[in-house]
Amino acid sequence: MKTIPLIILVLVVLVTGCIQLQVPEKPDTFDVPVQPSLPTEEPTTAPVITEPAAQPKPISPLPAAQTPATVTPTGTKIVLPEPVYHLTMDTETSEDGKIISYSKGASKTTKLLGKINNAWNFDGSNDIVTLTDKRLQSMNEFTIVIWIKPGDLLKRAHIFWQGDEDKETRAENAGNGWGPQQEMHLSLGDEIGMSNYKINKLTFYVGDDKNNLKVSTEMNTREWQQVVIIVKNVNTKPTAELVIDTVSRGVAGASSPIKRDKWGTLRFGTAGRSGQAGDSDRDYKGSIDEFAIYDRALTTNELNKLCLRQNSGKPCNE
Repeated sequence: MKTIPLIILVLVVLVTGCIQLQVPEKPDTFDVPVQPSLPTEEPTTAPVITEPAAQPKPISPLPAAQTPATVTPTGTKIVLPEPVYHLTMDTETSEDGKIISYSKGASKTTKLLGKINNAWNFDGSNDIVTLTDKRLQSMNEFTIVIWIKPGDLLKRAHIFWQGDEDKETRAENAGNGWGPQQEMHLSLGDEIGMSNYKINKLTFYVGDDKNNLKVSTEMNTREWQQVVIIVKNVNTKPTAELVIDTVSRGVAGASSPIKRDKWGTLRFGTAGRSGQAGDSDRDYKGSIDEFAIYDRALTTNELNKLCLRQNSGKPCNE
């Protein structure tokens, strides 16, 4: 009977040992979730995703805000260039006192009859105004602006002329329009042959004994009108454009340079000499105002602005 209690004691000891052996396993099962390595990586990945998307936002609006500020001022206002020569017809002198060197017959109108204040009036019989300025003789590119009011459209006549002139005799060495001499002119009528011409025309011509160019257009009004001549590349392959009241009337060109070494002074109202015997229709009848020379080709926008200024704020082509 003593063996039974001994067996019971042994069992109790074994059971108690098993219980003690399992106790240490419990902390191991709790240690696994307590040591998280993954959660520590989450904060490092989140900024990598969000920061690049946020960085361009403050940068992109800056160029958009700066562009209009730099483009708008240059696109909204055009400053008109100053002419290198300007004859207002209100005075006979400028700062150097030498705008007009000689005049005969031509008279000033009253302020009510000029385009802007006074104008020069020519009666069509030997009236002339001569200028001292000769810069058109050497410019490779230029723009001429002039206001005219024709008094007679039925005969050919030189509004302004510059070219080869014999100052002493006005003989055959001097030009009288559309001939073989070196000359440039803006004229009423259009020469189409010896003593043959078309009326109701306005013509610009420049040429020498070998090369010339001509632009001619209809002229049917005796009201004030702004005439613009734009000349380019005189020393290489010349071109000329004729513009009336801001509307282009044609362009002409020559294949070679046009000689100007014999040009004399620029004059209004007549040519270097009269025409053939009995042919006296070279003298202009009408008025001239606001003559100006620019040392480059003016743009369309500049011509529009200039016309608005000279035409009391109204478009010239209306």
